Amino acid sequence: MSLGSHIVRLTAGNGSAQFLQLLSLPLISRLFAPDEFGLYVLFAGALAVLSVFAGLRYDSAIILPRRDAPAVALAALVLAIALAASTVAGLGTLVATRFLAPGTSRQIVAIVGAGVVLSLVTGAVQRVVTAWLSRSGRFGSVGLLQLLVVATIVGLQVSLAAVGVSGLIALILGHVGGLLLGTAAFAMRMGELRRRIAVSLRRPRQLATVARRYSRFPKFMLPYGLSSTLRERLVHFVIGGLAGAGALGQFAMATRFASAPNSFLYQGVSPVMYAHAARAPREQVARDGAAIMELLAVVLVPAFAFIAIDGPLWIDRFLGQAWAGTGKYLLLLSIPYLSLALTSWLDRLFDAYGTQNRALYLDIGFTVVLVGTTALAASGGDGVTAATVFAAVFTAYELLWTALTYRTHDLPLSILKRPVLIVLVLGVACLAVMLLLKAVLPPTIRLIAFGAFAVLIVLGYLGHGAGRRRVAQLFARSGRPV
Repeated sequence: MSLGSHIVRLTAGNGSAQFLQLLSLPLISRLFAPDEFGLYVLFAGALAVLSVFAGLRYDSAIILPRRDAPAVALAALVLAIALAASTVAGLGTLVATRFLAPGTSRQIVAIVGAGVVLSLVTGAVQRVVTAWLSRSGRFGSVGLLQLLVVATIVGLQVSLAAVGVSGLIALILGHVGGLLLGTAAFAMRMGELRRRIAVSLRRPRQLATVARRYSRFPKFMLPYGLSSTLRERLVHFVIGGLAGAGALGQFAMATRFASAPNSFLYQGVSPVMYAHAARAPREQVARDGAAIMELLAVVLVPAFAFIAIDGPLWIDRFLGQAWAGTGKYLLLLSIPYLSLALTSWLDRLFDAYGTQNRALYLDIGFTVVLVGTTALAASGGDGVTAATVFAAVFTAYELLWTALTYRTHDLPLSILKRPVLIVLVLGVACLAVMLLLKAVLPPTIRLIAFGAFAVLIVLGYLGHGAGRRRVAQLFARSGRPV
């Protein structure tokens, strides 16, 4: 099957999950206040940080071995580490609750702790299942798993709020329950893998051998994953702590909208390109990467031009009066998240080519600069100012990071000239058209008009010789999955 077909299969499921999340936001915004949502974001962030330790990033290596035996051992190793991390979290929760008086605080700590315990193990199972499906070229199933988890989380959160469970507790219980039920539905169907993992868990020498063989992942990718995860969470903490939970809730909600294309594309393109880079010559990887970037630019630049000009109007209508002002954050975040959506999936080249140490150094530097500048901007208590600085630093780094990623792996940087030119020309044209439409048409009519304009851009590109060649390049290949 072709590279493009794998990407389409995976993004179909992930895209549906992202679309469902976006559709649920008006309901979420009316059931939960900004401060409740902001605190939930902090819980999810803390869980994401702890999850980095619940596997030590060995799950990222499962796709690499050509034989199944070491891949199974890696899967068993991930689950063993997750069980140990979950046990530590459980003991910590017991100790914390013993020192709290009975009441709301103790109840919340107990629920959060139990949620962390369950989520660490369940999240590890989900990562193992995802890696194994990717290893087998079953990218459509990976997307379906993501869709099922998201649908279950949203359904439970809304249902719990509807029956009277308090806001923060409903968000946390829904998150944990959705992750558990969605993952279990897939894991139960993989009986052979479960059997082989159970056998491997009883062979500690085999686990130690595979741990040493792939030690670059915990050595470099653990701190890399921790830095990446901490960066986002620290930004949330400084905005929430210095500008208030309400500002954090609005920033986080706008981020969900602005980052939706990146989440959609990263989860769809990154695993496929990772497997592709691990097998294909570098020249082919460079050409395919540029082709993917070019096709994404044609689709995404018009969408982000709309977000930048009309997004603030629509998001404030979309979320309701309690969330008024969120549109300002969406406007500021449109440019950095466009650059991220076009390039973020290139980070797996560091895994495929064994250069994780360089990725770590770049990421740590970025984390220090971004968190420091955002904290300085938020110190005045203004969330919008903090978001402005965040957007400027984020965009500058993303451009530098892309150039360094190609240079680091001896991929010709000149091959990106065409995608960059398309982004610039399309960006100027789409912004000009949006501003013109805004001056002469009411919101709903210009939404329809600009949508038609964006469709014409895509059709015109695909009808052009270069566009047809890019599509043929990605979809003509067949044979072994990626």
